[in-house]
Amino acid sequence: MSETNKEIVEKANALLADGKSEEFLLLCAEDVEWTLLAETPSIMKGRKAIGEFTASSQGSEPPSFTVDKLIAEGEFVVANGDMTMKTKEGETVPYAYCDMYTFTDGKIAKLRTFVNKTQAEAKKETSAAA
Repeated sequence: MSETNKEIVEKANALLADGKSEEFLLLCAEDVEWTLLAETPSIMKGRKAIGEFTASSQGSEPPSFTVDKLIAEGEFVVANGDMTMKTKEGETVPYAYCDMYTFTDGKIAKLRTFVNKTQAEAKKETSAAA
Protein backbone atom coordinates (compact mmCIF):
# COMPACT_ATOMS: atom_id res chain seq x y z
CA MET A 1 0.00 0.00 0.00
CA SER A 2 2.84 2.40 0.80
CA GLU A 3 4.25 2.26 -2.73
CA THR A 4 0.81 2.88 -4.25
CA ASN A 5 0.30 5.89 -2.00
CA LYS A 6 3.73 7.27 -2.97
CA GLU A 7 2.74 6.95 -6.64
CA ILE A 8 -0.48 8.86 -5.94
CA VAL A 9 1.49 11.67 -4.26
CA GLU A 10 3.89 11.84 -7.20
CA LYS A 11 0.92 12.02 -9.58
CA ALA A 12 -0.76 14.68 -7.40
CA ASN A 13 2.35 16.87 -7.49
CA ALA A 14 2.68 16.44 -11.26
CA LEU A 15 -0.97 17.39 -11.81
CA LEU A 16 -0.68 20.51 -9.66
CA ALA A 17 2.55 21.49 -11.43
CA ASP A 18 0.73 21.10 -14.77
CA GLY A 19 -2.15 23.27 -13.55
CA LYS A 20 -4.57 20.31 -13.60
CA SER A 21 -6.27 20.92 -10.28
CA GLU A 22 -9.51 19.23 -11.38
CA GLU A 23 -7.62 15.99 -12.01
CA PHE A 24 -5.77 16.42 -8.71
CA LEU A 25 -9.12 16.59 -6.91
CA LEU A 26 -10.10 13.19 -8.32
CA LEU A 27 -7.24 11.70 -6.27
CA CYS A 28 -8.88 13.09 -3.12
CA ALA A 29 -11.73 11.76 -1.02
CA GLU A 30 -14.95 13.75 -1.34
CA ASP A 31 -14.58 15.01 2.25
CA VAL A 32 -10.81 15.66 2.01
CA GLU A 33 -9.36 18.12 4.50
CA TRP A 34 -6.32 20.27 3.64
CA THR A 35 -4.62 22.24 6.41
CA LEU A 36 -2.24 24.82 4.97
CA LEU A 37 0.26 26.19 7.47
CA ALA A 38 1.80 29.15 5.69
CA GLU A 39 1.95 32.92 5.99
CA THR A 40 -1.85 32.90 6.04
CA PRO A 41 -2.93 29.56 7.58
CA SER A 42 -6.16 28.00 6.38
CA ILE A 43 -8.19 24.81 6.56
CA MET A 44 -10.15 23.69 3.52
CA LYS A 45 -12.74 20.94 3.77
CA GLY A 46 -14.08 19.11 0.76
CA ARG A 47 -13.13 18.97 -2.91
CA LYS A 48 -15.12 22.10 -3.75
CA ALA A 49 -13.28 24.29 -1.22
CA ILE A 50 -9.90 22.96 -2.34
CA GLY A 51 -10.80 23.50 -5.99
CA GLU A 52 -11.75 27.11 -5.27
CA PHE A 53 -8.48 27.61 -3.37
CA THR A 54 -6.27 26.16 -6.11
CA ALA A 55 -8.08 28.20 -8.76
CA SER A 56 -7.68 31.47 -6.84
CA SER A 57 -4.14 30.92 -5.54
CA GLN A 58 -2.38 30.20 -8.79
CA GLY A 59 -0.48 33.14 -10.21
CA SER A 60 0.51 33.47 -13.82
CA GLU A 61 1.56 29.82 -13.97
CA PRO A 62 1.32 26.68 -11.81
CA PRO A 63 3.90 26.02 -9.08
CA SER A 64 7.09 24.11 -9.81
CA PHE A 65 8.05 21.31 -7.37
CA THR A 66 11.26 19.53 -6.49
CA VAL A 67 10.75 16.61 -4.13
CA ASP A 68 13.81 15.91 -1.99
CA LYS A 69 12.33 13.14 0.15
CA LEU A 70 9.25 10.97 -0.26
CA ILE A 71 8.64 8.65 2.69
CA ALA A 72 5.71 6.26 3.01
CA GLU A 73 4.47 3.92 5.68
CA GLY A 74 1.06 2.32 5.50
CA GLU A 75 -1.59 4.99 4.94
CA PHE A 76 0.85 7.90 5.44
CA VAL A 77 3.16 9.67 3.00
CA VAL A 78 5.46 12.61 3.72
CA ALA A 79 6.99 14.67 0.92
CA ASN A 80 9.34 17.56 1.36
CA GLY A 81 11.35 19.72 -0.96
CA ASP A 82 11.38 23.06 -2.69
CA MET A 83 8.93 24.85 -4.91
CA THR A 84 8.58 28.11 -6.72
CA MET A 85 5.44 30.00 -7.55
CA LYS A 86 5.11 32.93 -9.87
CA THR A 87 2.81 35.71 -8.71
CA LYS A 88 0.38 37.56 -10.96
CA GLU A 89 2.93 40.39 -10.98
CA GLY A 90 5.61 38.10 -12.44
CA GLU A 91 7.66 37.58 -9.29
CA THR A 92 9.13 34.10 -8.80
CA VAL A 93 8.92 33.23 -5.12
CA PRO A 94 10.93 30.29 -3.69
CA TYR A 95 9.54 28.13 -0.89
CA ALA A 96 10.44 25.08 1.16
CA TYR A 97 7.53 22.74 1.84
CA CYS A 98 6.55 19.59 3.68
CA ASP A 99 3.33 17.75 2.84
CA MET A 100 1.90 15.10 5.12
CA TYR A 101 -0.75 12.91 3.46
CA THR A 102 -3.20 10.49 5.06
CA PHE A 103 -4.96 8.03 2.77
CA THR A 104 -8.29 6.26 3.16
CA ASP A 105 -9.46 3.68 0.62
CA GLY A 106 -6.79 4.76 -1.88
CA LYS A 107 -7.74 8.45 -1.80
CA ILE A 108 -6.11 11.46 -0.16
CA ALA A 109 -8.21 12.00 2.98
CA LYS A 110 -6.06 14.58 4.77
CA LEU A 111 -3.25 16.81 3.65
CA ARG A 112 -1.24 18.97 6.02
CA THR A 113 1.14 21.39 4.29
CA PHE A 114 3.90 23.42 5.89
CA VAL A 115 5.31 26.05 3.52
CA ASN A 116 7.67 28.95 4.04
CA LYS A 117 9.56 31.38 1.81
CA THR A 118 13.22 30.48 1.57
CA GLN A 119 14.51 33.90 0.56
CA ALA A 120 13.66 37.32 1.94
CA GLU A 121 12.93 38.79 -1.47
CA ALA A 122 11.19 37.38 -4.48
CA LYS A 123 12.82 37.78 -7.87
CA LYS A 124 11.05 39.68 -10.59
CA GLU A 125 11.79 38.48 -14.10
CA THR A 126 12.62 41.11 -16.64
CA SER A 127 12.63 40.72 -20.37
CA ALA A 128 15.60 41.89 -22.36
CA ALA A 129 14.95 44.45 -25.06
CA ALA A 130 16.21 43.44 -28.50
